Parts: sequence; C-alpha cells; structure tokens
Amino acid sequence: MRKIERRSFQKYLEQRFNKNEIEKIEKQAKFEKMIMKTKLIKHDNDLALIIDESLLDQLKFDENTELEISIKDECLIVTDKKKSRALRDAEIDKIAKEVIKKYKPVLDKLAKT
Repeated sequence: MRKIERRSFQKYLEQRFNKNEIEKIEKQAKFEKMIMKTKLIKHDNDLALIIDESLLDQLKFDENTELEISIKDECLIVTDKKKSRALRDAEIDKIAKEVIKKYKPVLDKLAKT
C-alpha cells in the first residue's frame, strides 16, 4: 500500500466529505490508533484490568472517575457513569418528546375526560 502524505489525504477528504463527516472520520481514526492489548492481573481475590495512560487521557478518565461496566455482544463496555446517565436521560427525553408529538391529539382527548 502506498504511503499518502497527510496534506494529500486532507484534500481527498475535503473533496468527498463535509466538515462534520471529516470530523467523525478523524475521531474514528484516532480511536482506532488507541487500541491496546493487555491482560488481567491478580489483585487479592479479584482480577484487575490495567488501562494505559494514553487511553485514559483520550477518555478523560482519572482515579476519581466513577465507571459503569456492562456487557454487550460479548464485549466489555466501560463508560463514565455521569456521562452514561446523561446520555440515557437525553435519549429518554428525546423518545418522550417524539411520543408526545405523535400522540398529542389522543393525549389531549384523554386529558379532557
């Protein structure tokens, strides 16, 4: 595969994508570079996952960050608890607004009875 200069690649992106799409592409490329291989280590009766400092910096995690850990499709998902809750709340608000908009006539009718 031939090496493409950064400026040439930037021009290529600008010709084919809008600014928002370019930002998404660059963010994804930056995240893909942040892949880290690690092993679990024994810590008392538990296992601990050591996360590289560069990944922690990228995610803005520090020793005080409260994390939420979940599993989806056999993958471990680690998110900032505060950000995760805010995203869920925003999604719930969005869905509620859509439901209210869609069923407003019926809801108004019910409210009158």
